[in-house]
Amino acid sequence: MKELKAIILDTCRQAEIIDGYIRLNVTRGTGLGLDPKNINRKPSIMVMVNSLALYPREAYETGLEVITSSFRVIPADCIEPRVKCIGKYACNIAAKQEANRAGAGEALMLNQQGEVAECSGDNIFLVNGKHIRTPHASSGILKGITRDTVIELALANGYTVAEETLTPFDIYTADECFLTGTAAEVIGMVSLDANKIGDGKPGPVTRDMMRLYAERTGIGTSFSVAVAV
Repeated sequence: MKELKAIILDTCRQAEIIDGYIRLNVTRGTGLGLDPKNINRKPSIMVMVNSLALYPREAYETGLEVITSSFRVIPADCIEPRVKCIGKYACNIAAKQEANRAGAGEALMLNQQGEVAECSGDNIFLVNGKHIRTPHASSGILKGITRDTVIELALANGYTVAEETLTPFDIYTADECFLTGTAAEVIGMVSLDANKIGDGKPGPVTRDMMRLYAERTGIGTSFSVAVAV
């Protein structure tokens, strides 16, 4: 672990990036073919350091317009969704390409039952009053660290939070909606398939969660956020 830490720090120094993103990719080994027994099973670790911004800064003021992707999340009987493996992201990349072609900021991905799972690179939260809802882990989501942090912050600041089964109808009828992720931080979602959510702007709870997350992490969006009342 000390050796790995030293490698990461050395990579950061060489990258000369003050505010960046560190990603570790770990393989089970190297070799050709599909049979794991035929590879050299000494793990390889790749350290990447770079700047990463999923959305333009102005999107944090205006919120994201989102489409529902035709690509579904991979079910758990194919790949366990809580395992962050490269193969899992093939569908997410296809969904993001679909959003790009449509001129949308993000793509919502459903599971095989038509339930809300996640966006191509973010977890999703719905707001009704002071109550916040997010898809249960059984919906096929990747349980993000930012998601867990936002749940913790919400509960500590007077909100109620429920992890449950959600459908697109719940999004259409929500007061607000926001997305979370390591690179995304917290960002508002203001429409789904051209259907406006709430008043079509990042709402007070969304902005409060943006503020709370920025205070917790020491990072965040560059504009001022209003406190929810």
